Amino acid sequence: MKRRKIETEYHPRKRPKKAEMKLIKLASWNVCGLRSMLSKGGIQRLIESEAPNILCFNETMLQDKNIEDVEQLFPSHFNKYWNCSHGKKGYSGVAILTEIKPERVIYGIGTERHDIEGRAITAEFNDFFLLNTYVPNAGKDHAYRTQQWDLAIRAYIMELQKVKPVIWCGDLNVIHEDIDIYDIRGKETWACLTPEERGNFHTTLEVCRLVDTFRYMHPGVKGWSYFSRRNVGAQEKGQGWRLDYILISQCLKRNIEKAYTRPDILGSDHHPCILHLLV
Repeated sequence: MKRRKIETEYHPRKRPKKAEMKLIKLASWNVCGLRSMLSKGGIQRLIESEAPNILCFNETMLQDKNIEDVEQLFPSHFNKYWNCSHGKKGYSGVAILTEIKPERVIYGIGTERHDIEGRAITAEFNDFFLLNTYVPNAGKDHAYRTQQWDLAIRAYIMELQKVKPVIWCGDLNVIHEDIDIYDIRGKETWACLTPEERGNFHTTLEVCRLVDTFRYMHPGVKGWSYFSRRNVGAQEKGQGWRLDYILISQCLKRNIEKAYTRPDILGSDHHPCILHLLV
């Protein structure tokens, strides 16, 4: 499958006054299986407490045949878009639920090898692209992740940015800075922590001029978003990782109002990430 080409070039407009801008509330969450999460109450609590305009779910583990039934469990004011794995069934998968109807939705990043597992979905809005991804864990195929996926997603974001700014969110399966894990020592060969993964991610942030919204607002705060279930009592012991991000094009940096996680909303081994952004 050939990569989709985006022809139009993005010409930045004069920044509007804050009074002329609208506030977008975005929530991104690796739910580790959407159907099971819906029975635990965490998603309902997130919607009630945050009132997000846009919900991004990662690792939904849905099949296409599940979508109609699952959609009935969400408020009707959301427009709902799903990208499921068409390789391994009941695996991976991402979704965007949005009050604001997008101009178009792109499923995948344009290459069959990268798209068969339903790891990316993009919604184009008037002022930005929203890219939601569940990035492959390098533990299963380090070479694929670092030599193919990382380069492909970088190229895809660069193409989007020729048109308009980008918000990239999801479980990105990488530790960017040492502060993003409880203890970096002795873990340099672990998935998400290898020099290749971290180096690729840093390069993508620089080349694509992306801002890590949480780290920008909270430079010295750990803000972990993931606690491994294999590490019993990890959250109580403070042994977390920050694998989940909401990144934005640098031109949107001044528009950030809030960026935070919700460790009090339970049900997954990941915490929801929240961004309030003026657009």
